[in-house]
Amino acid sequence: MKTKDFPYFVFGFEEFNQTQAKVIPKIIDGYNLVVACPPGTGKTAIAEAAYGFHFSRNPQAKSAYVCPFRALGMQKLKDWQNSCFKKYGVCYIGGDSKQGFKDIDDNGLSIFTSESYDIYSRHTKSVFSCVCFDEAHLVGDEDRGARYESGIINSAHVLQLILLSGTMPNPRDLGVWIKGLTGNKTCVVNDAWTKNKVGIRFHYCERNRYDAKLTELIKGYRGEKTIVFVHSRQTGKEVLKRLRKGGFRCCFHHGRLKAGDKDAIERLFLDGGSGLDIVVATSTLSAGINS
Repeated sequence: MKTKDFPYFVFGFEEFNQTQAKVIPKIIDGYNLVVACPPGTGKTAIAEAAYGFHFSRNPQAKSAYVCPFRALGMQKLKDWQNSCFKKYGVCYIGGDSKQGFKDIDDNGLSIFTSESYDIYSRHTKSVFSCVCFDEAHLVGDEDRGARYESGIINSAHVLQLILLSGTMPNPRDLGVWIKGLTGNKTCVVNDAWTKNKVGIRFHYCERNRYDAKLTELIKGYRGEKTIVFVHSRQTGKEVLKRLRKGGFRCCFHHGRLKAGDKDAIERLFLDGGSGLDIVVATSTLSAGINS
């Protein structure tokens, strides 16, 4: 399926991949969508196609994007403010943002963290015609699951719900739930296809012992973009100290940083010529950075 055959959004590529080609026609047919496919399959294009379609039907329509982490939301804000969505207005609403619920009225596309959308949907009947929940596998998460589930339930009246995930274990169960919740036809796509071959290797270090093994491991990826995830700020400080002692330039991204400092780290990491190729991060960055 050629992207030019979908006139509601201008994509930066010529042809939809096989997952996108299955899903995007269902947007026009008014289906709710539950899409489970591997990372790197282009799930964002599905959300963009849906938003573009709703704006084409009604330029005054409002859509929402819900994600778990500030870093992911801010990345989408930058991307969509530089796309054809700019003319409709794009805002970001999170715990540390300058924009709030009042800004929904002036923008066609609102980006929420799951916590912010939960608060909004509990106290206000959603004005959105389309709501996309990214990282939707978090419905079952011990910490964030209740926020996601509440937001979805409170959006049952929305014209089109879209749930996207790269690691959803039970998409058909979620599809049955969404169909029963909304009463609308729902399409479930559980596709293993991916253009990217992803390999996973585990390296074990004893608790609280970040010895030469860590430095040697990172040396093998010198010059490549690398994120080292840690479970706590204290652990992150120890890892950062070890890496800097080994001669690496790196920064620590965590929840206690000011918003401007987070942005600076993310910009430097994305800049191929900045020299910052390693970021130590807590879960605030666990959705990753597209480099």
